[in-house]
Amino acid sequence: MEIGNSIQTEFSFFDKSIKEKNCQCYKLFAHYNKNCFSFSVFDIEKEKFLNIESYIFKYEEENLKYLISKFPILKWNFNSFSFNYYFKGCTLIPNSLFDEKLQQKYLEINNQIDKSDVIFFDQLKHINAVAIYSIPRKDLDALNQFENIKIKHSGTIFLENVLEKSKHSTENEIFIDVSTKNFNIAYIKKSKLHFYNNFEFENKNEFLYYILNCYNTLNLNSKQISLRLSGEFEKNEIFNDLKMYVKKIILENRPKLFRYSHVFNTIPNHYFHKLFNQIKCE
Repeated sequence: MEIGNSIQTEFSFFDKSIKEKNCQCYKLFAHYNKNCFSFSVFDIEKEKFLNIESYIFKYEEENLKYLISKFPILKWNFNSFSFNYYFKGCTLIPNSLFDEKLQQKYLEINNQIDKSDVIFFDQLKHINAVAIYSIPRKDLDALNQFENIKIKHSGTIFLENVLEKSKHSTENEIFIDVSTKNFNIAYIKKSKLHFYNNFEFENKNEFLYYILNCYNTLNLNSKQISLRLSGEFEKNEIFNDLKMYVKKIILENRPKLFRYSHVFNTIPNHYFHKLFNQIKCE
């Protein structure tokens, strides 16, 4: 199935119980980057995810306004709408050094910003820092049509999740969450964040290179430091190659705090954590 000529369906599964008349009992969680778009409806009363919609773009940066217009369900009057936005430019600044008036200067240290981009920051609850990032004006205009939307950078969702998961841990681990042609990566050492970055890649070799380069740059032993992996990827496409270099790889399972409709039964457990974990970061 395709929507228009450039958007290809990856997954489209709806629980039959979803009704617009019940929309005030639902939360909507969405993720967008220049290569893909996905969303899921969460039933507040049942604490259950009811659907998954996931689309991959044939051409980069599919127009977000056009994309939103193709899904009438997005216009429902949901209890809340949380939007997980990936844009490569993202910088972490300690609270002690952060001055809201200097956001652009912080971001420009290692990122190129278009004049029309709008700069945002997210407060990270588990560390004394903020994540500063920009959103292109055309995307922000598309999102501003929703009155109750809450936007956060995908790095914020990712870091809040891995720091929560490892807050009492004495282990040293690498965490990675993959999306279409990009991924977030963090190194957590005995519950403390020591490294965060995100990378964009075009093929499997680039993906492997960035991971191994992080191990090398951080001077980590890839035979001892485990890698916890989640995201949208076919296990057979990368797992065996990655296993040649990293000996301890753990595929993450869906959060056990929630229930999931039967429509998720055919979807691998390591998929769509970027949607499921948003509920912890509202």
